[in-house]
Amino acid sequence: MCHPALSGTSRPDFRHDHRSLPDGVNGPTAGFFAAVRIWAGRHRAREALGDLAESGDRHLLADIGVTREEALRRAGKWFWQG
Repeated sequence: MCHPALSGTSRPDFRHDHRSLPDGVNGPTAGFFAAVRIWAGRHRAREALGDLAESGDRHLLADIGVTREEALRRAGKWFWQG
C-alpha cells in the first residue's frame, strides 16, 4: 500500500478527523489541529522521500514506483501543498 502523501490519489478530510484531540476540542479548533497533524505527516514523509532520493538507492525508489527526479520533486513541495 502506498503512503497517502506519495500517492496523490486521496485527500484526507481533516474537518472530520478528531482523533488524538484533547477533550472539548471541536469545531474550527479541531480542524486546525487535524490540519497541523496532516501537515506534520507530509513533512516527515517528504523528508524521508528526499533522504531516499539522495541516498541514490534506485532499487528502493523503483519499489515505490518513482524515479529519483520525481522523488526529489515531491520532496521539494511545501508541507501545505497536497
